[in-house]
Amino acid sequence: MTLLTPAQARKEYNLGRDFVRRLIRDRKIPVVSLGPHKLLLPRDGLEAFLQKQTIPARREYFKSKFLSHTSQNKGVTGVGQSNYGR
Repeated sequence: MTLLTPAQARKEYNLGRDFVRRLIRDRKIPVVSLGPHKLLLPRDGLEAFLQKQTIPARREYFKSKFLSHTSQNKGVTGVGQSNYGR
């Protein structure tokens, strides 16, 4: 089990100071207490919390929004037509 200080966790996972403090205060992540002012965060617990908060991408939205535009713009434009605005 790898333990991180709150400062190391903030730097490694690009989290804000207040956000990490709130996670600790609300007991949303596990904490190892080594005294009244020394807290360590298990890496596994922090990664499990972040994984649970991750929202998966919507593949259908991505396919319809971005892949359909690439297939529409292929080919030669006719007289008086342009690809502008598609």
